[in-house]
Amino acid sequence: MVNGDSVLGHYSREAERAVIGSVIEDSSIIPSVLDYLSIDDFYFESHRHILRTIVKLQGAGTPVDLILLVDDLEQTGTLESIGGAHLFLSEIIDTTPSSALVENYCTLIKEKAIIRRVIEASQKIIRKAGEITSGNVDDLLGFAQQVILASTITDNPTNPDLRELVKEAFSRIEERYNSGGALPGIASGFESLDALLGGFKNGCFYVVAGRPGTGKTALALNTARTAAGAGKNVAFFSLEMPAQELTNRLLSAEAGVDGHKISRGYLLDNDLAKIAQASDVVARLPLYIDDTSSLAINRIATRARRIKAERGLDMIFVDYVQLVAPSHRWNTREQEVSEVSRSLKALAKELNVPVIAGAQLNRAIETRVEKKPTLADLRESGAIEQDSDGVFFLAPIDFQGLTELIVAKHRQGPTGSVNLFFDKKITRFRVGS
Repeated sequence: MVNGDSVLGHYSREAERAVIGSVIEDSSIIPSVLDYLSIDDFYFESHRHILRTIVKLQGAGTPVDLILLVDDLEQTGTLESIGGAHLFLSEIIDTTPSSALVENYCTLIKEKAIIRRVIEASQKIIRKAGEITSGNVDDLLGFAQQVILASTITDNPTNPDLRELVKEAFSRIEERYNSGGALPGIASGFESLDALLGGFKNGCFYVVAGRPGTGKTALALNTARTAAGAGKNVAFFSLEMPAQELTNRLLSAEAGVDGHKISRGYLLDNDLAKIAQASDVVARLPLYIDDTSSLAINRIATRARRIKAERGLDMIFVDYVQLVAPSHRWNTREQEVSEVSRSLKALAKELNVPVIAGAQLNRAIETRVEKKPTLADLRESGAIEQDSDGVFFLAPIDFQGLTELIVAKHRQGPTGSVNLFFDKKITRFRVGS
């Protein structure tokens, strides 16, 4: 609990009484009040006792008035805990200002409650900091972010009624119907793939897997470029390739100029003009690239939370799963990859954004006659398949760049495949045939 001295001034007895008096006088406003405030937002235990009884009476279909309220409090033995006097409730009602101002009182109570929770969270962080040993600073940062975030969530913590869930679901369905089939998720840039997936959806974890050289990074970067070009804030965590190389790839794909020429400087005048124009476009993209090597999963989460808090975040890419370090040591490599996979799924849900991660396939596929990948080919952990909402395989068809993108798992829809063409010179995918 919060230290008593630290919350001085961070509550309002008058506002809490005003809200209680208002709901007793006009029970029709109880749902709207409780939709904004939780009982725990009230500082005084006596006020929380009264509100719990009011909610119980309303839930039972009993009219909420002073006489019935006092009677119920007496029967449950809680009247004595709030002072034991009919005068207590009468005084609240007598001193209640106009119920027309109840929204203002609710806002004041909510603000005071948030301040108290932030104080309590700060005290927890201070205690945690005292326990942290050298080398565990990232754990402290992750703990601090989660505690502060939890302290500022203002929604009523009670679970929504099924009727409300159905109402919201139908509203979303109706919205999509009226939108003429607009994607519910973020577009990949490939119409055939978007038709299959419906775009990359918030809270979902997707895996793009393939053997080295099949274009995993290129496909991820192409998709990130498409999303950023549509105004989405994108974070790209690259544990294999330096940021400058990724930038060169972005410029090569945008300008349509051979990446090898860019890296060696073998450029014609019109090539340089194309790159200059592409530079202006790429520089404006809301795309954040982090190329820290050996990045642990808890540090990725910490940085993603910070990006979301500072500038907003709509999509996360991680290249690739097997290079991400676990936050703790495990006995086996499979356990380590499993922790990373679970954490990426949890991060997608926590930040309510799609997370797309690259993954390596094991070498067994190269020894088989049938080269088409299966879910069993995911390297080092079955947890990747289990945790993911979608798994895609890149399977080259010929040496000219024709590639089959196989949707091997799709939790929210159909599986299938689409053909893409991978132009390695400019590291860009386009629709194939």
